[in-house]
Amino acid sequence: MQEKLERGGTVADIGCGFGASTIIMAKAYPKSRFFGFDNHPGSIEAARRAAQEAGVADRVTFEVATAQDFPGSEYDLVAFFDCLHDMGDPTGAARSRGAEGRRHGDAWWNRWRVTRSRTTSTR
Repeated sequence: MQEKLERGGTVADIGCGFGASTIIMAKAYPKSRFFGFDNHPGSIEAARRAAQEAGVADRVTFEVATAQDFPGSEYDLVAFFDCLHDMGDPTGAARSRGAEGRRHGDAWWNRWRVTRSRTTSTR
């Protein structure tokens, strides 16, 4: 994947929030195009401002969309960074584009293991 992005690939960053992961990738791979999607309009506005400030707005686009309905399908990489645990249906989100990503490119997402810790009071 690194070689593809160095040559110029297309990436969808799902659940991008304020765009930090999208902007980091855009800085690392200036020949590639990046599309960040999030369902929160305020986060998308903040991501657009951050892309302008970072100097990557020419190759980064941010749009309001959910993990199940974001536009496009010919991405080289579909990324879910630090967001599946916040989604109402994380399995459905991963399945909806994870399988498609494997057909057309790669799908990356964080795997989270949730553990419970028990805190006892010393009072």
